[in-house]
Amino acid sequence: MAKELSPYQYQKYHDDSFFDKILKYKNISGFSNTRLKDYIEQNSFFITMTFDKDRIGKRISRQYDTTFPIGSIQLQNFHLLYNSICRYLFGQNYLRKSKPRPFALAGLDANGTKYDSHNSVEDEFENLHIHATVIIPPDYVEKFREYINSEKFQELRNASLDIDNIKIDLVKLSGNQTDTEALKKIISYSTKLMRKNYKKLAHSNSKIGAIEECFYLYPEQMFLSKEIIELRPKLKAMRWVVNPNRMSKCEDTLHLF
Repeated sequence: MAKELSPYQYQKYHDDSFFDKILKYKNISGFSNTRLKDYIEQNSFFITMTFDKDRIGKRISRQYDTTFPIGSIQLQNFHLLYNSICRYLFGQNYLRKSKPRPFALAGLDANGTKYDSHNSVEDEFENLHIHATVIIPPDYVEKFREYINSEKFQELRNASLDIDNIKIDLVKLSGNQTDTEALKKIISYSTKLMRKNYKKLAHSNSKIGAIEECFYLYPEQMFLSKEIIELRPKLKAMRWVVNPNRMSKCEDTLHLF
């Protein structure tokens, strides 16, 4: 499939799939008759996470015997954030709960992807960061707001994450487009690194700088690609060691699945 598509077609293929998954999540959550704009704007948040190079460098140096595929540390930071949200909303046994957990699409991004200024496939991706669309179950939106303004959230941010900033905004769909067009535009903004990464994967001399996995999708991984299966043994070996100089907190272990 990939070799037959242009980079834009490749991204659109994924974006359409992500949009369909949001509709499916909306329907199985019991809101099939609610207008898409109302559902998204009342329950969705756009999260941007930027990262501290020193913190990431220290993590890599502490775990010198662990292989970190490009972008894996950033995505695992989001994974830790997502799990912390679920624990706060549903309790420690959230994995056993029958209620739908938040939907989330977390995509890697880098400098220069917005205007296609990252022209050379030989260039390394710079300043990797994350854009994520998170849909909270309607009955838990106020509790989510409570969490992101809590000391517990600040503790996670300061002690466990490798970020230098996190921005959380309500999602607003443009009134100049249809609901579908407006939501797909937001999705596309989160996945635009795919185009550049696709070029690297298609260019035989630049695969070293390519990213194996550009996004995480929740709840659970909604599919298992060959690339994800190959990535699992590397990422499951990662251990999230909290810097005691930042805050006192126990060690947390992350798992991709």
